[in-house]
Amino acid sequence: MDFEKQFELFVEQQRAGASGLRLERLSGDLTGTKKMFKEALWPVFQTFEGFVLEYELMNSPDQPLFVNALNVPYWTGFESEDYFAYVETLTNEQFNTEQLRIRHMVMLGILYCPFSWDELDMQPELCRESVHTLLVKHSRRASIELSLTEKEALVALRMMGRPFRMKDVNDCLGNQDQASLMVIRKLLDKKLILPLHDGKAKNHYFIINNEELRKLMR
Repeated sequence: MDFEKQFELFVEQQRAGASGLRLERLSGDLTGTKKMFKEALWPVFQTFEGFVLEYELMNSPDQPLFVNALNVPYWTGFESEDYFAYVETLTNEQFNTEQLRIRHMVMLGILYCPFSWDELDMQPELCRESVHTLLVKHSRRASIELSLTEKEALVALRMMGRPFRMKDVNDCLGNQDQASLMVIRKLLDKKLILPLHDGKAKNHYFIINNEELRKLMR
């Protein structure tokens, strides 16, 4: 199966699991995203596995934030932008939102790797070299066995900025107690969260282990 057909199938799969504004974005013009995959990402990864298109960085009805494509194992956001479509029509409010979006990725520990249309069109080899260098430099991320559910839980719980309990995990992931308990146990085993009151036989509240999380994000 050639790239064109595989990309179409990938987009269909992404749309099937999407709703709301994300589905709307996935149903829009994906020309730039397709160009980015064809010229820079597909030649290096040779798979769409691990990618999420139009990943929602912040779920807010007033100011939803997205990144074109997130590679979950490497926790890296990739984007393609056209200079004239982006800069010449950019309002001050849109510019401010863009800065907020980039800061939000930094706060989530997401590496940000943007490409311009001209780069992808005229220097695809340089774009692929950048992706390859990024993967080699940050290969440690791929070796850390964190499931997508665990990563999503860490992102959501970290943004809460306070001790959390099982109900918070349920709310973040849409889980029942048993499934959330399994996530908590795995994150405890990996020392990415800690009991709020160490030494107690039973703990109902937990905190993010920021020291271990910073090591993971390096």
